[in-house]
Amino acid sequence: MFWTAHTMAGWIALGMSCQKQGAPSFRDMIEKVVVKELQLHNGGFESVKSWSFEKGRIESNPFFSPVDGLQYAALPAGASLSQTLTGSSNPQDIYTVTVYARSINEQGNDAHSEIAVSVRSGDRVLKSVSVDLSASRLRGAAGKYYSDDGANVWVDKGVRHQFNDRHFYQPVRLNPLTDPWKVYEDTAYYDEEPYLGFALGAVAFDNKRYLYGTVYSDDDEEVPYSSIRLSKGRAEGSQYEWTSSEIVLENSACSRALDQEGEMYSNCEFPWVIDAHSYFDASEQRLWLSWGGGGVWVTELDPQTGHILGKPESKEVLEHSPQTHTKVISFDGDEYSSRWVEGAALWKQGSFWYLFASYGALNRDYTI
Repeated sequence: MFWTAHTMAGWIALGMSCQKQGAPSFRDMIEKVVVKELQLHNGGFESVKSWSFEKGRIESNPFFSPVDGLQYAALPAGASLSQTLTGSSNPQDIYTVTVYARSINEQGNDAHSEIAVSVRSGDRVLKSVSVDLSASRLRGAAGKYYSDDGANVWVDKGVRHQFNDRHFYQPVRLNPLTDPWKVYEDTAYYDEEPYLGFALGAVAFDNKRYLYGTVYSDDDEEVPYSSIRLSKGRAEGSQYEWTSSEIVLENSACSRALDQEGEMYSNCEFPWVIDAHSYFDASEQRLWLSWGGGGVWVTELDPQTGHILGKPESKEVLEHSPQTHTKVISFDGDEYSSRWVEGAALWKQGSFWYLFASYGALNRDYTI
């Protein structure tokens, strides 16, 4: 018996593991199926032992490594790899293969990527499954209208929302990647004064609905300025009414950072106060804000007000105590991208915290 992975198109990175489920008895079918480890000679790609390649190679670029192990099989279009399994099998046996695969086409190569995984006995294919690895395009309004910066997705009362240049929504029973989104054309809150901004980050918990936005200026002819602002919402069905925006945090230091010749001191714009993302930890009843450009910080908020915990008198970030904001990412660039980092997203799953951020230039080396 053979496991075979075959690349239909494009380059992919591949990691694998397998299990065998024994043929169930009547009692097993009532209670459970006993899972047994399949006797693979090599369940991964930390070595080439037991794997047969037709084209392709083993690589260890950590940027593409699977969740288990450091190495993976890199397969170009038309390539395949296989491994012969030991031991006997029965027609009733159920085999489960877990495959970690992704497209690794180089920059400028937008080829469609697809992988097929099959199990064979001799020349006979017992089962074959193909999976499309190409990037999905959002459907409906979310795939039609331009929406820049942030576009954080959040769920409220059975509806999935995406707030930004436009307000997209769909029922949570739908798949956000494959099912269409609808759009509310009326987003007056976006343009009303005082300006809430863009890169909107929203959070909903209890009876609270908070929407955070970014306002900044960085043109050559302007004094650098950055801020995060808050509007509070009241739900009317799946639509919202929002209060006027309030400043939560800002950096206007450059307007005061002048030397004797009237020139601004360098780096007075940092920390760059942009791209708010909020997360409510229901288990601890605490509200957190991740934010920043050029670096990423985390700040605790007051769940009752949506503002910084402790109510500091000033909104100026540089006037706060060192304990108020914790810098969690410092990034100077790497082999994949330039140094600029922004757009952080913080959340908790089980007992672990996760933090994502984006870095690089959008038109050249943008990376999450």
